[in-house]
Amino acid sequence: PGAAETYGLITDLLLDFKKQAADPQVMPGLASMTPDSNFIKLINRPDIQLDVDLSVIAGDVEKNDVIGRLAIFFTDLFYSDEHDLVVQTPAMYGGPTRKDGRYFFYKGPGVHHSSYFSAKRTAEVIKEALIVPTGKLGARGFRPLEEAYASAIPELELGTRSFQKRANLSQPVVYVLPGIMGTHLADGGNRVWLNVLELAQGRIANLQIASKNIQPQALLGLAYANLVEYLSATHEVIPFPYDWRLSIMDEASRFADVLEAKLKETKQPIRIVAHSMGGLVTRAMIAQRKELWERIRERDGSRFVMLGTPNKGSYQIPRLILGREKTFRMLALLDIRNSTKQLLDVIVRFPGVLQLLPMDADGPLNFLDA
Repeated sequence: PGAAETYGLITDLLLDFKKQAADPQVMPGLASMTPDSNFIKLINRPDIQLDVDLSVIAGDVEKNDVIGRLAIFFTDLFYSDEHDLVVQTPAMYGGPTRKDGRYFFYKGPGVHHSSYFSAKRTAEVIKEALIVPTGKLGARGFRPLEEAYASAIPELELGTRSFQKRANLSQPVVYVLPGIMGTHLADGGNRVWLNVLELAQGRIANLQIASKNIQPQALLGLAYANLVEYLSATHEVIPFPYDWRLSIMDEASRFADVLEAKLKETKQPIRIVAHSMGGLVTRAMIAQRKELWERIRERDGSRFVMLGTPNKGSYQIPRLILGREKTFRMLALLDIRNSTKQLLDVIVRFPGVLQLLPMDADGPLNFLDA
């Protein structure tokens, strides 16, 4: 009875603590650290840049033995990113951007949230950070802080690199299709995705599925620029940016029209390199226009290559719908206008997102069933 009473008391205490932790009136310190709090959004405004030096020491826990890996397995599932058991590593680079600064990243079995001062390696780096002159990287593995920013926010433009054929000779044609969220989207010519300033001001609402003036513009440079540039040495490269919000079937039909026109224009083989959701767009095109696909196949050298295509759906989509997916949480942190619920109200109505829900051998799984 004593143990049962103690257990019940602790359980009640923890439940009450959880209930009130997000209440600014009861626990303002804890409430201010929730990812969608006004305080967190305030200190992460992307339109503010400080001319103040900063040193960041970031860590990621890593276990080499089987027991250690099992111990952090559920923590990895919870964060869905690098972390030190308490804080996600990308969040350590947060706050206003700095003109100057440096960071040190340490990954290993001894890393955890309370080990930065006690671990010899990071303790030495802390000392170095205190004595290195402002604007200097130092000699202990510091890197420019702007590199950390670049890794957190994808390059916004595919760039001015030429991805057209480099010789006068006719070359095979290759279409490059991106994955979900891999295409820039504009509202009446004004880029919303992926424009950090626009997203910070809540313009994701402009992309709601009822909006009629949304145009796909270009592929995200960080993900696809190197691939496009490499292929352009031997191919006529044609990126196919599609609207990943819309039904895959609708964008597949548009892709078929583009391929039909190209077949009439060239005698070269047609090749398709499709990443993730782009593979589903291509497969839907094949299912809709079988005669078109047969004409493409008749040309010697034609190919269709899928890179990481979720042919049975993606388990990231249920996480997205529940607000737990990494990219969504970053978006919620960035947006200073919309709440998490308001963001989800926009995103979960995208047909292209819902069509990626995973399925098993017997059909679609009902992830909203208790």
